[in-house]
Amino acid sequence: EYQIGNWAPDIALMAVGGLGGIRVGMRAGTKLFAGFSKAESVATKAWSRIGRVFGRSRSIDDLLRPGGRTIGKAGTDSGIREIAGGLPEAQAMFQQLSHGGTVVAQTPKLTRVALPNDGGFVQLRTSMSRSPNTAATIDLNIPGIDIRKLKYNP
Repeated sequence: EYQIGNWAPDIALMAVGGLGGIRVGMRAGTKLFAGFSKAESVATKAWSRIGRVFGRSRSIDDLLRPGGRTIGKAGTDSGIREIAGGLPEAQAMFQQLSHGGTVVAQTPKLTRVALPNDGGFVQLRTSMSRSPNTAATIDLNIPGIDIRKLKYNP
């Protein structure tokens, strides 16, 4: 049992059985009462902290627009972003974007991951026929996200 943060002693985030068993609630004495809005609000903040500690990914929108600013520079159209970096940077971003998804296609040239809850897909390509100076491209097909490609150029 772990208490995360510096909140009032009657509010706790309880981790039971590792990260797979997170329960949230308010404690009274030694009992846990789930479902209180104050506890849920605290839990949202705590889950964000836990994510940073254990390497969980941020939301896709946070990754693509940190601090509200779209990453990289505009490409040939508004759905393409060009980012300085190579394959290692593309792989790191792909891992964060695809967190929690399921690999549905994998070849030496690409990896496609379906995101949970019909959240679309992300795909990492390492061979580009029309962009020979690009080290890697991440294709995005995610509802509500207007960015379709992240091109990593050394």
